[in-house]
Amino acid sequence: MQTMQEYLLTKGILPNLFAGVVSWRMTLIAGISYATLTFSGSLSGYLNPGICSALVSPAVAGFIVAWQSSAPFIIAGPDANKQLASLQE
Repeated sequence: MQTMQEYLLTKGILPNLFAGVVSWRMTLIAGISYATLTFSGSLSGYLNPGICSALVSPAVAGFIVAWQSSAPFIIAGPDANKQLASLQE
């Protein structure tokens, strides 16, 4: 018979919470770096709103994907390859 603590550590909320924190940190780092790359040079005056929009839009998109997805394990986040390709001229 498993105790409640054993259940939470193996199958409960702790592994899901850890995965959420890891994906949140990756999204945070990606959002800040994309905004910094996009709003450099002549657009540097718009860096603060750019960082804000780069952090809010993945949160909104992630919430909508998690809410509307038929698979409960699906998450959404920024795609590095598409973002970097759009910056190359």
